[in-house]
Amino acid sequence: RALTSVAAMARWAAARSSAVMAPAPVVFDWSTPPTPKTVPASQRRIEVVDRLAPAKWRVGAAAEWLDRYTASNMVVVPRCTGRAWKCVTVKGGKLSGNKLAEAYSRTVIVDTAKVDRRGYRSDSARKRILAHELAHTFGVGHSSGRNLMATTLGRVTLTLNKSQRAYLRTR
Repeated sequence: RALTSVAAMARWAAARSSAVMAPAPVVFDWSTPPTPKTVPASQRRIEVVDRLAPAKWRVGAAAEWLDRYTASNMVVVPRCTGRAWKCVTVKGGKLSGNKLAEAYSRTVIVDTAKVDRRGYRSDSARKRILAHELAHTFGVGHSSGRNLMATTLGRVTLTLNKSQRAYLRTR
């Protein structure tokens, strides 16, 4: 039967609600992401998976260098175990433009052919590239000057400034 007035609809709804108590619909608020479980930095194990040529690219040395500034524990593993707080995969790939490497939250891509063409074949240059990109996976941004997080590789030293070191101590 058709409900023709607001009052009739209200009476009908009241009669239905008293007869059957239906649960309220669940409303999800998708505007804010869920808060992840908080793990103290000292208990965070970060696994770094080395998919580069280990003889040429010593990912472990770069991870070890950066790890001394973090509060977490970085280890190089053959594959993600699923038990780590975070797993970062370092792999080769082709990048557009002038980029030698690029970092995302869980992946570092190194254009190894471009790195070799540009003459960055020494262990120290490759370590700087890897440490720079691994620092990005921790959320460290670029900075001016000649430290590790400079935007260009030329004449960059393997150092971090005071604010970068303080930031990494919380990671």
